[in-house]
Amino acid sequence: MAKKIIKRPVIKHRRLIYSPDILKKIKELIGIGYPQTMICEVIGVKPSALSQAKKRNNKLREVFTRGRADFIQHHLTNIETHAIKDWRASKYQLEIHDPEHFSERRKLELTGKDGQPVGVVVVKNYGGKKK
Repeated sequence: MAKKIIKRPVIKHRRLIYSPDILKKIKELIGIGYPQTMICEVIGVKPSALSQAKKRNNKLREVFTRGRADFIQHHLTNIETHAIKDWRASKYQLEIHDPEHFSERRKLELTGKDGQPVGVVVVKNYGGKKK
């Protein structure tokens, strides 16, 4: 079966107009984890043009939000289904793509003796010989 060719977004009055086919493809690509720069390559626009369009176009923002939700849902289902065998790949994908919600938060506090601040000494060395 031949692949369906997606036409580039139409430029009208210096703004990109995204057809339903393009919006569907964007949602699908986000849902499988494509970064925005690769999505731009697939649909044939510059990353800056897509970023600007997201700021102005509520429908495009909604497509990104729903695609992200599909991605998260897929990996949460995968973890639930395969928890008995091996779920680490999906856990990793969630940590990378949505660290705010899924990464392990580690906090490191560094203090001196008896909770005092640590003294810091800055040594300037520009790679030259010591004098």
